[in-house]
Amino acid sequence: MIRTVKLAGAAVCAGLTGCVDMYEEPDLSQATAVFEFVQGQFGEGQGALKGNEFGSPVTVEYKFIDNPQCENPRRAALFPPASVERQVRRVRAEKAAIVVATMTFPGDVGRMSTSSGSAELSGNACMAVAGFVPEVGHTYVIAQQQLNYALCKFIVTDKVTGAPPPGLRLNDNFRCPARK
Repeated sequence: MIRTVKLAGAAVCAGLTGCVDMYEEPDLSQATAVFEFVQGQFGEGQGALKGNEFGSPVTVEYKFIDNPQCENPRRAALFPPASVERQVRRVRAEKAAIVVATMTFPGDVGRMSTSSGSAELSGNACMAVAGFVPEVGHTYVIAQQQLNYALCKFIVTDKVTGAPPPGLRLNDNFRCPARK
């Protein structure tokens, strides 16, 4: 019975795109930091979106990957429409972490480029990547933020200082290479 359920699950997953393993937190004996993943945010300041102008909520997914080739993706957090606002995960401290954020919009809202350093929407999703070395005992807030005109910005800050972590490498216009 269990084998049948596993095989059925594998068949369903094989038929879908985007099936990934779940992230497993380090055991409690290891030095850790905390990543606080935030459900998609809608801008801030003058002209910011006060809701979703695309007609329905967005979906936001965060994955850990081993390198820029997107090898070994592990889902850290998934926020389907109308879901919880935050998910917390423990991560190994003092070891490089790479996080990919994908914000998917309903329908196909097209493309809009910008010179502001924000991501260009491709089809109906924004994808960005951040890499840094988390410090022991720190908490980092990680958010894929929707700006006006279907633009996105990936934000990573230390919860105590409000500043980006030292050595943060960020690419707001990232795409995983096509799989062979």
